[in-house]
Amino acid sequence: MRPIGLALLVSLSLLASAQQDTDVRALRERALAAGWHKALEGSRFEDPLTGRVIEMVRYDRTGPVFFTTDNRAAARTTGTDLLWVGESSGFALSGGGVSLAMWDAGAVRASHREFGGRVVVREGATLSIHATHVAGTLVAQGLDPAAIGMAPGAALGSYDWNNDVSEMALEASKGLLLSNHSYGIVAGWRSSAGNWYWHGDESVSTDEDYKFGFYDGLAAAWDGLAYEAPFYLVVKSAGNDRGESPGLQPAQHQVWHNGQWSESATIRQKDGGDTGYDTVASYALAKNSLTVGAVADVTTYTGPSSVKVLDFSGRGPTDDGRIKPDVVANGEALWSTESLSDSAYRSMSGTSMAAPNAAGTIALVLQQWLVRHSGRTPRSATLKALAIQTALEVGDAPGPDYSSGWGLLNGPGMAAAVAKDGPLRPTVFEEALDQGQTWAFGFYGDGTEAIRATLVWTDRPGTVTGPRLNAPDRKLVNDLDLRVVSPSGIALPWVLDPKRPADPATKGDNSRDNVEQVVVPAGTPGVFRVLVSHKGELVGGRQAFSLVLEGQPEWRLVTGKLQLTGLAAGASGPSGFEVRFRRPGTLESFAWRYASLATDGSFTVIAPPGRFDLTVQIGSWLRRTVSYDAGSGNVVGLILTLLNGDVTHDNRVDIADFLALRSAYGSSPGASNWDDRADVNRDGAVGIADFLILRQYFGRSGDQ
Repeated sequence: MRPIGLALLVSLSLLASAQQDTDVRALRERALAAGWHKALEGSRFEDPLTGRVIEMVRYDRTGPVFFTTDNRAAARTTGTDLLWVGESSGFALSGGGVSLAMWDAGAVRASHREFGGRVVVREGATLSIHATHVAGTLVAQGLDPAAIGMAPGAALGSYDWNNDVSEMALEASKGLLLSNHSYGIVAGWRSSAGNWYWHGDESVSTDEDYKFGFYDGLAAAWDGLAYEAPFYLVVKSAGNDRGESPGLQPAQHQVWHNGQWSESATIRQKDGGDTGYDTVASYALAKNSLTVGAVADVTTYTGPSSVKVLDFSGRGPTDDGRIKPDVVANGEALWSTESLSDSAYRSMSGTSMAAPNAAGTIALVLQQWLVRHSGRTPRSATLKALAIQTALEVGDAPGPDYSSGWGLLNGPGMAAAVAKDGPLRPTVFEEALDQGQTWAFGFYGDGTEAIRATLVWTDRPGTVTGPRLNAPDRKLVNDLDLRVVSPSGIALPWVLDPKRPADPATKGDNSRDNVEQVVVPAGTPGVFRVLVSHKGELVGGRQAFSLVLEGQPEWRLVTGKLQLTGLAAGASGPSGFEVRFRRPGTLESFAWRYASLATDGSFTVIAPPGRFDLTVQIGSWLRRTVSYDAGSGNVVGLILTLLNGDVTHDNRVDIADFLALRSAYGSSPGASNWDDRADVNRDGAVGIADFLILRQYFGRSGDQ
């Protein structure tokens, strides 16, 4: 008898109600008492032909819970090769300097010639075909050119799937930013050695396994971990369950009943029923992970019709209507490393291969981000937003769907978004929303490109309920909203209808997902404002979010001098000031920028391209507005002269200012009647010089 694999799933303190520690000794005793020794003989099995692994890892109310690998697809065409060293794109990425991890069915053969000492087995005694193949997809160096991994220069830590949650939490606390997980629980139908098993719970449903679409304690644990480790992104395979069944029914099969496997001929639907929807389970339903489905090889992307989602790839929706998978990647017949020897290779397929295709590609984008941002780590929500923002369209209609998620992972698109992000074209925003707040970003779009914005936030774990079939309870905790105000109106995010999962996406209010995307078609120039707000109460009072925005033209540099009248000799003016921009003939500002001010009054500010009004108002100086034209390039030599004397900050110099100054007359800092606003010449005292400035500009008003 081979030893039974039992996972010690250590619960996080904040998730005590969602997941509890397993008593290994008691579980072994319970297994023997229930007569499991026969049913579980050889409880860990790895098929030498397919590499599929089945292992009993724990026990719950339905009986034994099995993990399985998701191996049916291979990954070659997410554009990852265009990012490598020597390619014409110029990105020259290898994953160098990036360390990622993987949890899988067992140990990677770290001595394989493709790994060159970059793979370290940190846990797992049994070599695994599946794990070694996944590792090759991630980081093989390409001594066999056909087997090169997505990130051939990255380092990789290998773990088996036992104790994954506690180990992931520990590694995230040490700085781990990215990991791959090509496994999940067994749900629905499974065949082994010519025999069929059904893993549903007959007390919930005799026809369908409730675990499909059901947000369980494992998904909640991963969400809690992600919330506590906001820079750590988990990439997860969607699973290969769609369409699984014995075929013609009634068919003899095994079902767990009264503490043991029992013969049954009950007719049950194939996984996903006639439509194939609702075939993603457990871990893969976590809100904060990036769940990856599988597509066939795409030699050249020419449009949505060039991408075929593989028949076995798990589909959403989740029971509460969320979109899963998040993206798809190639998962068909990938040639990669094998565990039989240090020079062995093999071809395998499955979402297990699609996930490392995505994770390895993201490792390259992570390398680019760290270099561009001088080592500053991105939030996991940022990497997920980049993946969703740039995904290539899949399916018969625009927008997301429950089969391919947001589309085909697009490595060059992700890298390009990171590359163009900067002061002159802000593309990636990492912000936070406080209770009752609305975050806004305004810009002028010239209409030549579509405006696309993707919002992602790492949400708190949802509430876990008892087993139910297709339970619609919402798992979203903090509900943020994304809107884009355009010249043609308010653009709403994509939404799907879980009751009609095959229907195309429409536009509306999304109250299910912690991902929202708004697209405004090209063709309409004008002022745009991106708004992020929230519904109801924000649990915790604040919610961090990441937003990726594309379609805005590059901004310009406006340089000039600011002249402040009435400033005392030797007095220091402000170190910087806020600049507001508006369209000529309008009063509402659509964008704001901060400009630093040199001691000689010179400044440089980033400004929208085109012809706009620029407005400045500082302290007791009256508001000043000037026009500029940056349609063809940067603007130099702009002169701004501000008049002093606005003590009451109402944008005019009148009797109210004299009265305010008189009340503070003769004072200095620390005096009971000191008023900093009345010290208009900034000499540290309110005196006759301040009155003279008010007299000089009495009756003047600032620009509107």
